[in-house]
Amino acid sequence: FFVNLFVNNYFRDNSSGLYVDIGCNQPKINSLTFSLFDKGWSGINIDISSRCIKLYNFFRKKDLNFNISIGAEDKLVNSYIFYENCTMNTVDDNFKDFTFKSVKKKPEIHKIKKKTFNQILEKNNIKKIDYLNIDVEGYETKVIKGFDLKKYCPSLVSIEIHDKQCPPINNEIYKYFINNKY
Repeated sequence: FFVNLFVNNYFRDNSSGLYVDIGCNQPKINSLTFSLFDKGWSGINIDISSRCIKLYNFFRKKDLNFNISIGAEDKLVNSYIFYENCTMNTVDDNFKDFTFKSVKKKPEIHKIKKKTFNQILEKNNIKKIDYLNIDVEGYETKVIKGFDLKKYCPSLVSIEIHDKQCPPINNEIYKYFINNKY
C-alpha cells in the first residue's frame, strides 16, 4: 500500500511512461503499475503464473505480458505454483520450501522458460525504463544479474529484499543499488 502511494506521488506529473513489472501477479488488485496504466502508461509485465498473464492479456491489452521467468541465463527452470494467483509462487528452491511451510500445500511444478532481463528488453526494443518493480520471491538477485542497470537507467526502482535487518546494509541487492547511485 505505501509503495503504491509513493510510486503514484513520484510520477504524479507523468501522464505517460514505461514500466516493467517482474513478478507482476494481478493486473489490478495490489498492482504497483495499474494506476500508471490507468493514466496512460504502458509496459512489460512478467510472471510465472500463466493465469496471471492471461488476466493481464485480458485487462491490459496494450502492455506486453510474458509468462516466463527472469534470471541470469537463458534456460528451462522449475516454477513452483502453490496457487495460480499466489504472491508466493517462485522459481527459487529455498523460497519454495519457505512457502510450503507457510501455506501447507505442495506446489505444482511446471517447466518454464527463463530469459535474461536484457534479452526481453532488447527483443522488445526498450531503450529506457521509467519505473521498474521486481518482486520474485527470493530470485531478485538473479534477475538483476541479467540486467544492465546503466544502459536502461530506470528513474525509480522498487525491489523486494528479504532481510531481517532494516535498512538491509549488508544485503547484496541493497549494496548493488547503492553502489550504482540509487
